[in-house]
Amino acid sequence: SDPIHARQKLPEAARLLTDATTRDPQFLAAWCLLSRVHSVAYFRGHDHTLARLDLARTALESAARIQPEAGEVHLAFANYYYHGFRDYGRARSELALARQTLPNNSDLFLYTGFIDRRESRWEEATHNFEQAFEFDPRNFFILQQLALAYHWQRRYADEARVYDQALAIVPADPNTRILRAVLALDWRADIAPFQQTLKSLAA
Repeated sequence: SDPIHARQKLPEAARLLTDATTRDPQFLAAWCLLSRVHSVAYFRGHDHTLARLDLARTALESAARIQPEAGEVHLAFANYYYHGFRDYGRARSELALARQTLPNNSDLFLYTGFIDRRESRWEEATHNFEQAFEFDPRNFFILQQLALAYHWQRRYADEARVYDQALAIVPADPNTRILRAVLALDWRADIAPFQQTLKSLAA
């Protein structure tokens, strides 16, 4: 979920997960996560090839053979359709199936929020990101998505609160520090915090 380091981290994650499934071919969670890693690598353009999508599908098929009705499998299928094809209808259908056995899984709300956002359903997207945060309140990535949802709706006070929560978790994150400083410019036309933050980061 870290866009800055994902290009380096995703291949290593795929290698480790492939090793795990080789050691234990019945390792359902590893197969599901492996599919998700390949799907995200495809979506982000790190390896935007049909071969990468095939790897995601192959891992999914392995997971489905072990436990086809598992919520984790449906969640991985939702990830596959979302990242691989931008097929939001099929992704929503898989999320609905996953919800039957994983009702409190934060990823259900996160991915539903992603789809809502892409379909310009801002109120629904924000609500789903808020729900995801309730179920996983230390998840830095979810906080980033929630802050963006508030930003695009010009809900600056809510955005500031969320960035402060994110910085309480990862105080040194440069991207969040910059976004928090830029907020003063967008909200109050005050450029000073942005200038001070850039100076601090440069130092």
